[in-house]
Formats: sequence, structure tokens, C-alpha cells
Amino acid sequence: MDLISGLVVFFILVLLIFIRVVIRRTNESRYKDNLVSDDELNQEIRSRLLRYLALFGMTITSGISFIGILVLFLSFTNEARLTGNFMDDVFPIILSAIGIIVGIFGTIGIVRLYKKI
Repeated sequence: MDLISGLVVFFILVLLIFIRVVIRRTNESRYKDNLVSDDELNQEIRSRLLRYLALFGMTITSGISFIGILVLFLSFTNEARLTGNFMDDVFPIILSAIGIIVGIFGTIGIVRLYKKI
């Protein structure tokens, strides 16, 4: 199995586990919190789904920035040799810097969204 299909299978399994947890906890809260009407239940499902989705997104964006920092650190500490080729020397550093910026701003945005939920 190649990398792309493995990642697709992984994200599908995570999504199925995510949906199962939300449905199970929502059904438990229906009886504990006395959610009588379907509108209250749907609102509870939406709010919990948004919270879990925000936490999952925060994990992904934090992971992206952590991997970017790790790649940037390792590229400078493991005897980085200059070959004179832009694609081999500078381009990975630019990509890891972009990953760090996207990860940090993504995490900040998701934290602000999570506080509003």
C-alpha cells in the first residue's frame, strides 16, 4: 500500500471513530440532560461535533507546525551541505517555514473558534 492510500484509510478510520464517539456521547447526554425535543438533540449534536472537529483540527495544525520546526531544526543541525541547487538547498527550508506559519496561524484560529463554541 502506498503512502496516499494509507493516509486515506487512516483518515476514514479516524472519521468513523469520531462519528461513533459523537453519536454515543450525544445519546448518553439525551438521557442525562433530559433533551426532550429533536431540536435540542440536533443542537447538542452540532455543538459537540463542532467541538470535537475543532480539537481534531487543532491537533492537525499543531502537528504540521511541529513537523515543520523539526524539519527546520534537523536541516540545520545534521551537517546540511550546500549543493548549489535551489531545489535541494533552499526549497525544503521554504516549505518547512510555510508549514510552521500555517500550523501556528491555523492553531490560533481554531483556538479562537473553539472559545466561541
